[in-house]
This record gives sequence, structure tokens and C-alpha cells, in this order.
Amino acid sequence: MKLLPVISLLFVSSLPASAVEVESQSVRSGSVKARIAPADGADLVIFYGGEQEGELGVCGCDVNPRGSLARVDGYLRAAAKADPDTPRLLVNAGAWLSNTIGDTTDLRLDAQAANRRMTEAVELAGWNVLNVGYRDMPWFREAALPAGVVSANVRPIDDSEGPATYVVETVGSYRVAITGVSRKGMNFLQPENYRYDDPVASIEALLPEMHASADLVVVLAYDLGKSMNELAKLDIDVVIEAGEYKEQHEPILDNDTLWVRSRWRTERLGELRLFIEDGQIASAVDRMIDMDGDIPASPQLRRLEKRARAEIDQALKDAYGS
Repeated sequence: MKLLPVISLLFVSSLPASAVEVESQSVRSGSVKARIAPADGADLVIFYGGEQEGELGVCGCDVNPRGSLARVDGYLRAAAKADPDTPRLLVNAGAWLSNTIGDTTDLRLDAQAANRRMTEAVELAGWNVLNVGYRDMPWFREAALPAGVVSANVRPIDDSEGPATYVVETVGSYRVAITGVSRKGMNFLQPENYRYDDPVASIEALLPEMHASADLVVVLAYDLGKSMNELAKLDIDVVIEAGEYKEQHEPILDNDTLWVRSRWRTERLGELRLFIEDGQIASAVDRMIDMDGDIPASPQLRRLEKRARAEIDQALKDAYGS
């Protein structure tokens, strides 16, 4: 028996009748072909995930392990083949690198091996933009920043190269300005040449420039806690938030900001389908697709995942013995 996706609608009753209509879909089973959204005329699709924490593979769950960059890539390739004309972006809300330390404040050898391969994997898989979460920062003591990283509030205090404050991605006929923010982690884990500015004030200062340079403004937010309440008051089109969310969360429409939450470890890939009229989001569908074993893994990324696992295991052996 074929299981149909669980679908729910979210309306904010305090908004006027002309308000944005937001639909939520949970897609938990079926072949990859059955999980791909039907052609619906979406003007822009934002695929989103995060919190891999250096793990290219599945979540490690005892039952039905999900996730993996290879499966995400396999799904995206299938979706692009089925609907090649819809503009799409792939973004990461933060904590994609490992911050596991050993007896000192240095990253453990296995974490370094994981991060080297993760940096290679996100570039190979074409992740357009990656937010710098505080968990990602220890690696930046060890290596240069990869392409596509952004942060409005994690800034270098000297002349060294830092993440872009924001980027503008042109997808189809739309320009999308994307930035990110994170709270500060434990001091001893953070590179000494970086500072953490107030995340809300940092976004607020960038917004005029971002709106002037793009049609839509997207903010990737990692583990902001109570600061999220203040972020909701700003003129932002879309907020994609991560913070170890392991349950299904309905999208929220707050002060004309469309707010979605990424699933921990990208066990479920977020797919935000936007319908735009007169430069504004008129309606949206937020889909969450299980990245389980029925999703075909990209062979190239699967090979990279295996190499990463072998290098991580060897690093652990070198550090702690067999």
C-alpha cells in the first residue's frame, strides 16, 4: 500500500485575508520519484539542512538511520531531472563541521579528518551558502574558509580573511541575498582572531544594503535562543533556523517573515517552495523529506563518505590505539 504524504495547513488568524498562505508537507515514505514535488509553478525553491557536525554519512540512529550528504545529493539530482526549469538554492543553517576536542583545546585528529572531507563534500555537492555556527569555528584555526560561508556577526578582528557578511545568489530571474548569524560558543573553543557581534544588531545593520541588492532576503540562524524573538521584528523575508530540532515543526509567519526550522543532522531535507507576486512571497509550501534508505545516494559522494570514514577510523587508531 502506498502511503501518501501527511499534509497540514497553517494559517495565522491575526493576519488579513490577503496574507501569505503557508502549507506544510511531511513526506516520509515512497520511492524518490514519489517524494519529488509535482510541477506546481514555484518561482524559487530553497533546499535547506544543517548540523552534520562533520558527519558525511547517516545519523547513526539505531532504527532507520537517515541523512547523509550523498542521499541529499541523490534527491536533488532526481528533483532537478524531474523539474529542470525551477530555480533552486541549497543552504546550510550551521554546525556542519565537527568541534570535537581532545585533551587540549585543539581539535581531535578524527575531527580534523572529518572536517577536511566535509569541506570537500559541501563544495562537491554544490551547497550554495553555509552559515558559520559557533560549532564550526574551531576548524577555522586549522584551515582556510571554504567557498560560500557567511556570517553577519562572526567577524575577524584583524585583517585576516573572514566569512562574507552576506552573498547575493542569482537564481532564475530572482536575486536572493543570504546571510547568517550564530550565538557565541565557549570561549576556549573560539579562534582568538574572531569576535561575536550582537546577532540581531548585525542583521539590522545589513538589511538596507541587502534589500537594495536583492529581491528576497534570507537569514540562516544557528542556535540563537531568545534572540530569535528580536530577529522576528526585522524586515526579513525568510528565516531558516537550526538548533537541534528533532521533531516536525510547522512553518511560522510572523510580521511577514516566513520562518522554518531545519531538522537535526538533515535527517529530513527541507524544501521551501516559494510563489512570488509583485516582488513579495504570496504563498509557500514547506516540505520535509525523509532522507532514508529509499533515497538513492550519489555515487561520488558515497565514495567520499567511505574515504572519510576510513581516515577518521585511522585517526582514532593513531590517537588511542586499536
